[in-house]
Amino acid sequence: MEREYNYQAFTPEEVKKGLHLDLLNYLLDHNRKNDTQYYDIHITTDGYCTIIEWVDVNYNHDYGTEGKFRFVPCDGVIMLERSFPDGHYDYFESDAEFNEKLDSWLKEHPGWVKGPYGNWTNETENERFRKIITGESDD
Repeated sequence: MEREYNYQAFTPEEVKKGLHLDLLNYLLDHNRKNDTQYYDIHITTDGYCTIIEWVDVNYNHDYGTEGKFRFVPCDGVIMLERSFPDGHYDYFESDAEFNEKLDSWLKEHPGWVKGPYGNWTNETENERFRKIITGESDD
């Protein structure tokens, strides 16, 4: 899976040298000086390395999809909201799960085609409406 945020791991030897603090101070300095974006910073460990993760967040949120770190309790889950060609939405734990469901949905709802700009149309319905408008029969 491709990571959607920045990530740097520091070994115990690098931590003793203060390298993790150099990065952290850089990120915090950026946050103090920048008026349009900030770094949402998360510090954790994998049991061996100290890990600093960060993601760009724009104050006005006009760049579309951006993330942030959030606490998720052990009995909580993070879901992805995805739309289908007919406009309805559903929730999934991964894009792979969504893609599987979308493939199944497309088999059950024939005629849907994705255009070159990412928009969906139903060619079966479009043809039916064209015949109604032009007065053609299905014979």
